[in-house]
Amino acid sequence: MLPLRRTRTTRFLITCSLVFLAGVWLSFAKQGRAADRLPGASAETARAVLEKYCYRCHGQNGRNEGGLNVVTDLKKLVESKRVVPGDPERSKLLKRVVGGDMPPEIDFENQTANSAPLPRPSAREVALLRGWIQAGASDQTAPRVNSTSRRFMTELEVLRAVLDDLRTLGTRERRFIRYFTLTHLANAGDNEDQLQTYRHGLSKLINSLSWSRQITVPKPIDPRRVVLRIDLRDYLWDEGTWSAILSEYPYGIKYNGTSSESINTMTDCELPFVRADWFVYAASRPPLYHDVLRLPTTIEELEKKLDVDALANIRQDRAVRAGFNASGVSRNNRLIERHESTNGGYWRSYDFGGNADRKNLFAHPLGPGSGAFDFEHDGGETVFALPNGLNGYMLTDGHGQRIDKGPTEIVRDNKQADGAVVNGISCMSCHNRGFIEKTDQVRDVVLKSRSFGKEVTDTVVALYPPHERMDKLMQEDLDRYARAVKETGAALSRTEPVFALATQFEEEMNISVAAAEAGLMVKEFRDLLALSPELGQTLGLLLAEGTVKRDLYVNAFPLIAEARHLTLLHLAKPAPVTVAKPSEPLKPRDGLPSTFGSFPRDRLAAMHRANMNAHMNMNLNTDFPLNSQGNPRGNSRPEPGPAVKTYPASGSQKGYAPDRLVDLPASFWGGNRDKFRDVGPAGSILVGVRTSTHLFFGGPKISSVQPIYRSGTRLIEGERHGTVASPETTTVAKSGYAVGGFRTHTGLGVDGFEIVYMRVKNGRLVPSDSYTSPWLGDVNGGSPNNVSSNGEVPVGLQGRSTKSIHALGLIIVK
Repeated sequence: MLPLRRTRTTRFLITCSLVFLAGVWLSFAKQGRAADRLPGASAETARAVLEKYCYRCHGQNGRNEGGLNVVTDLKKLVESKRVVPGDPERSKLLKRVVGGDMPPEIDFENQTANSAPLPRPSAREVALLRGWIQAGASDQTAPRVNSTSRRFMTELEVLRAVLDDLRTLGTRERRFIRYFTLTHLANAGDNEDQLQTYRHGLSKLINSLSWSRQITVPKPIDPRRVVLRIDLRDYLWDEGTWSAILSEYPYGIKYNGTSSESINTMTDCELPFVRADWFVYAASRPPLYHDVLRLPTTIEELEKKLDVDALANIRQDRAVRAGFNASGVSRNNRLIERHESTNGGYWRSYDFGGNADRKNLFAHPLGPGSGAFDFEHDGGETVFALPNGLNGYMLTDGHGQRIDKGPTEIVRDNKQADGAVVNGISCMSCHNRGFIEKTDQVRDVVLKSRSFGKEVTDTVVALYPPHERMDKLMQEDLDRYARAVKETGAALSRTEPVFALATQFEEEMNISVAAAEAGLMVKEFRDLLALSPELGQTLGLLLAEGTVKRDLYVNAFPLIAEARHLTLLHLAKPAPVTVAKPSEPLKPRDGLPSTFGSFPRDRLAAMHRANMNAHMNMNLNTDFPLNSQGNPRGNSRPEPGPAVKTYPASGSQKGYAPDRLVDLPASFWGGNRDKFRDVGPAGSILVGVRTSTHLFFGGPKISSVQPIYRSGTRLIEGERHGTVASPETTTVAKSGYAVGGFRTHTGLGVDGFEIVYMRVKNGRLVPSDSYTSPWLGDVNGGSPNNVSSNGEVPVGLQGRSTKSIHALGLIIVK
């Protein structure tokens, strides 16, 4: 038994030794960690290091380099996962400092030829940061700069601040005053550095939507500086501009009480304030970017507005160009071209869908045009100086027509979810310094090649100057833009302040943000979700400490308003409707007479069906010759036809109820600007049009259009839209048929179209029984497009017009 006792004793001694050694090792490890973080490593010392070396670019006066403007707010560093408590090696902030990336060599905003390198933290200061993170990254002992702790500001306090501010202004001045709020962002916990970034973003965008020569910064009216005032006149805006903004606003709440009523009366506006982050997001992209800036629909109109004659400048060697094979946005070779405008530089890019044939800029350096050495582009971007020195932007297709997004096969913006370049916000984000310097490659290629004759070479030398001249012109425009940005209060940084605020709005929402946007504290919002089953089901993720998408929250906002017993304003303004009367077209107006709405709907629908079916037995003449099968003879352009005979209506003429009218997709859609809507009397249907043309770019383009309706045995003229030229051409469906759609050619406007007439049967159209009118306008120009009624019988015509017709679409009745 003795050997057994020895074995147990040996095992016991070994176990005790191992425990002792483990204790010694842990003791040394603790000492090592303590040595690693050094005496004095704390939240206070960490914040001091960050403030000394990082704050100037990441928070001071709202600067937001790299999307970081909370560098001295230690709690937010942890919330944003830039610092991982207890794990220095996984903390992004420390990794950038240790790796030498931060601070950078120079300050981007204050960069000059003689810029001294930025100071860098010492090894001891880096160790202090590391020690603070290792110890848990607490912020409890640090007096946080611009702390996120602040008292909740209620909606009533916002209303009182606005009312008190209005009372300091003259009576006549008040109707031009509007406000933007950051209250909900402050209530959600954003600190002062973040709010200052947002103020800069708002100021820069508002002034980038202005045709005024002066830059005016929105003025805070409350001690917390979260309610900001503007005067519409400072930006050459008017009440119509504000109405366009409100038409897109999803958070319009009608508040009860004398404060709200007094504000509405003083400003003569139902809602004179909107959220600043929503505005920056919505107004930095179409349709609001186009509408508020009053951006023309074609590049030709924009150049006329800016007093730029691009073709003349090219012919007279006044334009300057740079062509290159690679671009950060364009997938293929690209050309940029500068002209002088009334406000400064006017830059235009030519972008291509490929690099072969006439899309090869290095083989076809001249143009645009159809010559042997002229390129053929597919679209482009225009960057132009506004009167105040900031930039405006417009994207166009290959025909010079304004578009909302650039095709991803030509250009891309990787910051957007779908990769598409969006007019406004994508351009601002990319051109954060105004312009991107590029070096021309075309001039050298042509000069070194033997493939080009003297005339082409001389033209290239004239249009593509040496890079020194292009650099000088670009620097002039960069300096102008930098001065203007500084006036807005924003910094000329790599992280664009408009983009920063718009991006913040797109982020997923936690319960703190959702509650603040509902005007409630978190506990109140939780109670609201618990009391409303539908709301709790929709936003249930928030109760589980999750997040929700912005679009889900917007869709749920009417439920929030309902649960709070508040009225959600419906501020969308419908496009003016023109209601045609026999022999006497009406002028466009904002809505239909109230008697229309009181007309019985069941009787209206019965009249509509009866009139459509009555066409089956009509025997009216068309305005172009028919063959023996009742179809138009030949395919030549129609000759001017006689005026349509109209018949007087008996009694007062009733119209369709506006809420039953539906606009179908048009041949080209560019928002509501310059839109027309023309609807016939109740029971009538669209059976024809009268058009006129004007010569433009070598062909007859559609200058005016007038709808023609049939009601029983009467033909009724609508209103003329566009500019009427002589002669006019009239086409009307044969008996039993109506307009079923258009086949259009669309370029800068509607170049030409033909009408597809379809038989009416049982209140619907029969696509299999159809014929087409002769072609109206230019059959060669523009790109083909189809406009269809989808089998519904149209009761009206809609589209866009200025001096000519830019879009055509149909209107049906529900």
